[in-house]
Amino acid sequence: MKNLGAISLALNAVLLLLVGNLYWKRSAPPAPVMVTKKDSTGATVTVPVPVAPSLKVMYVNLDSLYEKYTFFKSEKKAFEKKERDLSASLEEKGRALQQKAMSLQEKAQKGDTPRATLEAEQQQLMQEEKSIMEERDRRAKGLMEETQKFNETLQKKVTAILEKMKEDKGYDFVMSYVKGGSFLYANTSYDITHDVIDALNKK
Repeated sequence: MKNLGAISLALNAVLLLLVGNLYWKRSAPPAPVMVTKKDSTGATVTVPVPVAPSLKVMYVNLDSLYEKYTFFKSEKKAFEKKERDLSASLEEKGRALQQKAMSLQEKAQKGDTPRATLEAEQQQLMQEEKSIMEERDRRAKGLMEETQKFNETLQKKVTAILEKMKEDKGYDFVMSYVKGGSFLYANTSYDITHDVIDALNKK
């Protein structure tokens, strides 16, 4: 009986050691992966491969952002209206200039208008055409500058929201995702588009 008790104690001790060993193996960090390389002096050394820390990387679907962000949609409509107004204005002035050119051509063909008068009217038409071209360039440049300022404002708004979310959620990177872009696939569990849109619209 004493032998059985001693054996039982020995088995318990062995089991305790085995359980402790298993626990240590599970809780201990994995052994580093070693690699052989040359150092700055040219000597061959064996060093551990550096392990990058785990990063919290999320993404925003820009197509959905542009579709559902009210500020972007309203500004986009305003820009589209300005572009339509500019195009319509230039087309109207272009048609009027074309009518004047046709009228001048008819006068020249009839031959009853003095040459000096025809030349003066031609110079006037050329000046009007130049003015139209200058107006087109000036207004197009203005729209381009407005678009650039809008993009900067949009970027600041989105960045401010992401900075706040970074503080609250601990994000390390927020990538942009668009259909047909660089990323062929994105796991939707990392999609924070809805949260970003919701925060932007509330703000």
